[in-house]
Amino acid sequence: MSAHEESRLLSAYIDGELDRDERHRVEAHLGACASCRAREERLSEVKWAMAAARPHRAPADLVAALEARHGAAPGLWERVLGALRPPVVWVPAGALALAALVMGLWLYPAEEEEIPLEALSAAHSRYKAESHVPHGDLLASSFSASFESEQGEHD
Repeated sequence: MSAHEESRLLSAYIDGELDRDERHRVEAHLGACASCRAREERLSEVKWAMAAARPHRAPADLVAALEARHGAAPGLWERVLGALRPPVVWVPAGALALAALVMGLWLYPAEEEEIPLEALSAAHSRYKAESHVPHGDLLASSFSASFESEQGEHD
C-alpha cells in the first residue's frame, strides 16, 4: 500500500466511510503492521481534537490583508444586483429560441383560409337583386336604417 493510499484509507476508516470489504482489508493490515496502527492512532487523535476545538475568529489584520488582496466581500446591494443579473447562458438560449421561432414561421407559414369567390359573387348578386345593397357611397347612405326598416316590413 502506498503512503498516499494508506493515508486516504486510514482517514476514511476513522471517519467510517469505507465499505465492508475495504474496512476488513484495512483492519487486517492494521493488525499486522505496527507503524500503520500507530499512524492510525495519531490521526484519530488529531481528528478528535479538531472536532472538539472551538472556532476562532481570524485576526483583524489577516482579514484586512486578505480583503486588500482579493477584494472585500460584496455588500447587500451588490448581492441583490448580482442575483437579478441573468445568467450568461440565457442570452445564447434566448437567441437560439428566437432563431428557431423565426425559422419555424418562415418554413411553415400559417395557412391562409381561402374564400371562394363564386359564393361571394352569388351572394352579392342575390343581395343586389333583393335591393339590400345600396347604390352610391356606402358611408353617406343610411344602409343600416333602410335594411332594418325593410326587415321590419317583411316580418
